[in-house]
Amino acid sequence: MKKYSLLFFILFFSFLNPRVSVAEPGFFFQTLTNSFVDWVFGQLDSYIQDKSDESNETQDEKIPPKAGVPSEKKVSILVGDLLDGKKVGNWIEYYLSGIKKSEGQFANGKKDGPWLYYFLNANIKEKQFFIDGHKDGLWEKFDVHGTVVQTESYQNGKWIITTIN
Repeated sequence: MKKYSLLFFILFFSFLNPRVSVAEPGFFFQTLTNSFVDWVFGQLDSYIQDKSDESNETQDEKIPPKAGVPSEKKVSILVGDLLDGKKVGNWIEYYLSGIKKSEGQFANGKKDGPWLYYFLNANIKEKQFFIDGHKDGLWEKFDVHGTVVQTESYQNGKWIITTIN
């Protein structure tokens, strides 16, 4: 049943997605594959974190969760500075495995300057640029092997052109 559900999902979105044409199905499947790989490894990170329950401690010896802390599972870890409640300076996000997920600068709570996003294999996933929170300049998307698959150009937050390689 899962095979048919995945097949239906792929076919449904490949025919009904206005951004995908018959001329570029490879890009769609590469994007779908990259998203799926990120999701799978995110699930593995969660599984590894939960695996600590197999210790030799009894139920009474285990430390209960802290009061007031949400029981939601973390997907990543953010490291950065706050000034008057706004993000400032260099911010880095890590996958639970400890591998860098993204890094960039904030100014007055808005993204500013170059931003890099990474795959779980530590290769660059995307290069982006912001000015005062607005998209600007050349943005590049890469596949898991480091090959550029798409470029987009922005000026003052407005999209100009997309090129699919």
